[in-house]
Amino acid sequence: MTLLIWIFSLSVLFLGLNHLLRVLPAKIAAAFFIIVFILINIYTHYYPTKEELTFFIILKLYSVCLGVVYIQWMRFTGEKWYPLGQKIGYFILFVNILEATFFDFIDADYFNALLGVALLVSLKGPSAVSVNQNSRYRDVEYDLSMAWVFAYCLWNFVFNYNFRTGEGIPLAFFHLILPLILSLANPKLFIQHRAYFLAFSVLWFVSLPHEPPFIFQTPGIFIPWLAHILTAIGFGCVAIDVIARKNKNN
Repeated sequence: MTLLIWIFSLSVLFLGLNHLLRVLPAKIAAAFFIIVFILINIYTHYYPTKEELTFFIILKLYSVCLGVVYIQWMRFTGEKWYPLGQKIGYFILFVNILEATFFDFIDADYFNALLGVALLVSLKGPSAVSVNQNSRYRDVEYDLSMAWVFAYCLWNFVFNYNFRTGEGIPLAFFHLILPLILSLANPKLFIQHRAYFLAFSVLWFVSLPHEPPFIFQTPGIFIPWLAHILTAIGFGCVAIDVIARKNKNN
């Protein structure tokens, strides 16, 4: 029951922050996020948690926060910068997948790492990134199919599932399941939602003690055969995406 209350409370908080970053004018949203990021860094410097942060977590912290700032920049920048912005958006997502795939290889989870490679190969190029001029919020969209989004979520879920035998699964609900639910009607918005929720989750993770009521963990729940099944389904989703795109081009 306590875990469910935590999930509900944090979901409400993150959904509210996600909506705030979406509706605020882009420059104000960028300034707000940067100020919060700086304040959290100051706080964690003087009041560090007793948990040691790994190189991957530190790398993820700065890369996901860069992603949020990038989205706000795309929302307010002029059209002459769009070609550069498209390349940057593609690069950020590519690196996001690549870094986790690399650590999957390091952890000897080769099957899921191969799914990461499949996602990299099938990822649409910079031209798939755009700013929706008809949206009242000038949403940044990435033209991805729902099949590819499902594959990405399964791959990343297994990556988190394998992290310290599954202790990171509760936080994965916020940075994977919530963005997926919000994007069911329009998968083009998945990357924007994912960037926001992942930033919220990582900032929460590095700032607070890794114990209830701040963070709930579930170590020891990793089941290898279940992880392999999820990865196999992810491969199927990538295949569906590739076949659909090939048929569309014919």
